Amino acid sequence: MNPSEPKAYTFSSNMTMTQKTSAEYVIRTAHVEQLDEINELLCALHEEHHRKSPYIFKSGKAAVKEKDIAHYIVQPNHFVYVAIYSKQIVGFITGRVYKLQSVALQSNFLGNIDEIYILPKFRRLGIAQTLIHQLETSFIQHGATHAYLDVWSQNASALSFYAKQSFRSHIVSLKKVLVDRP
Repeated sequence: MNPSEPKAYTFSSNMTMTQKTSAEYVIRTAHVEQLDEINELLCALHEEHHRKSPYIFKSGKAAVKEKDIAHYIVQPNHFVYVAIYSKQIVGFITGRVYKLQSVALQSNFLGNIDEIYILPKFRRLGIAQTLIHQLETSFIQHGATHAYLDVWSQNASALSFYAKQSFRSHIVSLKKVLVDRP
């Protein structure tokens, strides 16, 4: 198997992930035919955020209307990978490589993780870690020297997870509430 190709995985009887050469659980490059299923997961991702903070986050349906996952599937240097278990997409990740152009910073190619979501019953099984690893491999192959992502400061579980994946705080973004909303 080519090291750049997504690997196949399976779950053992106790639902821990082990690598195999062929299995029920696989990480694959997404295709346009899977767009409806991916958009359902994208809606679920944004709906989780909306339920926690409805005055900050749009509803899942509103977010899906504005986010064009198809663009990621067909554009160069954009990537979508899906995790498939028993013919069902149980998670996905999107990302892109771009050239940083700044008056203050050296120019570099950077990888940005834009979206990642795993269905709740499939979390804590290593799927997100595997998706990130696959996306990072694509970033490197396309010249990226660093990977970036944004995460909300109140999302403690995501912060802990990303720290375990060797992500470190880079730029601190501060916010001040000027007008309280109910």
